[in-house]
Amino acid sequence: MTTPSLLDALFRGGHLRTLDRVLARSLRNLDPETQDHAIAASTSPKPIEPLSPRERGRGQGAHVSGAPHP
Repeated sequence: MTTPSLLDALFRGGHLRTLDRVLARSLRNLDPETQDHAIAASTSPKPIEPLSPRERGRGQGAHVSGAPHP
């Protein structure tokens, strides 16, 4: 028995729309070596939220450039 791919598991779990699955297959055809997690991220219907300054490790209140606020 073969292990299902990440994309198949996400689709069966209802996390990818049919349109996302078609896009994933198109991306796979363009470059068969692309990892499933990269394709899944690019076809996700939910936007990826940017990290806060704290999550980026720049501390609380850091400016986007990493410099502290005056």
